Amino acid sequence: MPIDLSRMSWLNPPPESREENGRLIARSGFETDFWQGTYYGFHRDSGHFLHQTRNGDFTAETSFAGRYEALYDQAGLMIRHDEKHWVKCGIEFTDGARHFSVVVTNGRSDWSAFRLTDDFEEIRPCHPHGRCPLRPVPHRCAAGLAHGAARLFPARTH
Repeated sequence: MPIDLSRMSWLNPPPESREENGRLIARSGFETDFWQGTYYGFHRDSGHFLHQTRNGDFTAETSFAGRYEALYDQAGLMIRHDEKHWVKCGIEFTDGARHFSVVVTNGRSDWSAFRLTDDFEEIRPCHPHGRCPLRPVPHRCAAGLAHGAARLFPARTH
C-alpha cells in the first residue's frame, strides 16, 4: 500500500522531493542531520523529516532504499516529540560501510550502530513482517521518515 503523503508534512523540507509510483523520492540538502548535545558538542535539527502527528499507540511500517556513499548518508524511521526528545533508526554510512544505526535523544543524543555485511536493495528496520508496534511517551508525538543525504522510499505508515 503506498504512503498517503497528503496527510503528512515536512519539518525542514528537502531541496528536492517527488512522489513516483507510490514512492517518495527525496534528495537531501548538504550537511543536514538530527543530533543534540553529543560528546563533540553537535546540535543539529536540520534533517528532513516527513511526519504525521499521532496520539496514543500506533503501528508504523516502512521500507526504504538509499545511495549510501558519503560519510553519514542515512535513511530511516523517526519518532519525535520535539527537538530534544526523539528516536531514529535506519541505515547510515560510516567507516566506509553501511551500518544499522539507532539514535536515542532525551536532551542529549546517544548513537549506536553495527556494520551490515550483507548487500541489499531495500530494508525494513522492524521484525520480519515489517511492523513496529510503538507506544510513544508522552502520548502525543510525530511519527515519520527522516533522512540525511540519501534517497528514501517509504512503503507506508499507518
